[in-house]
Amino acid sequence: MVSNKVVIFDLWQTLADSPVRPSSILGLLPNKNISREVFLKMLFQSAIFLENKDFSLSMKEFLASVQCSDEKTLKKVLLLWEQMASSAYIINGAEDLISVLRSKNYRLCLLTNIDQFGYEKFPFPEFLENFEYSFLSYREGIAKPDFRCWQTIRDHFGAEYSNMIMIGDNYSDDIEPASGLGISTIQVNGVARYKKIYDYLEKYEKT
Repeated sequence: MVSNKVVIFDLWQTLADSPVRPSSILGLLPNKNISREVFLKMLFQSAIFLENKDFSLSMKEFLASVQCSDEKTLKKVLLLWEQMASSAYIINGAEDLISVLRSKNYRLCLLTNIDQFGYEKFPFPEFLENFEYSFLSYREGIAKPDFRCWQTIRDHFGAEYSNMIMIGDNYSDDIEPASGLGISTIQVNGVARYKKIYDYLEKYEKT
């Protein structure tokens, strides 16, 4: 079977995870008044995720933006970030899913908010090679949920939104913006996170 469908995957908490999360930085900051939601929004829209530049400098600038200029804290944050990257793992079942999709000739795309350090230190580079195109926020200068992420992917593949599927765990960053463009979406979570994907494929292939 040859499919013209472009299947777009989020990476973190969809295909891969880490026991250390970006929100862990909050526990190291002297400013205890900033909420987790505001902190993460600021982080993912900072130069760390949107620019291809020296990581230590980008993190120092970001910490200053949340009222933290302490060098000791910076060192702790950099160490935590390194631990987050090195401890990443592929979620059980993800490799099998990707293998099935490739065998059916679906066109695979990765769409992730990621920093250069995290991408280059990802422990399983061979897994990332499964994707025909990878939209990396630090390389593109755009991060989800900006609709231009999907617009760039559409233009890259020369596909219509109606022939694209977005798969991710986060409703506001992955599902809502893609759905608003007319892209089919599948939100994954829980132990049986990939069952909905297999169910969708079975239904699609019968039509």
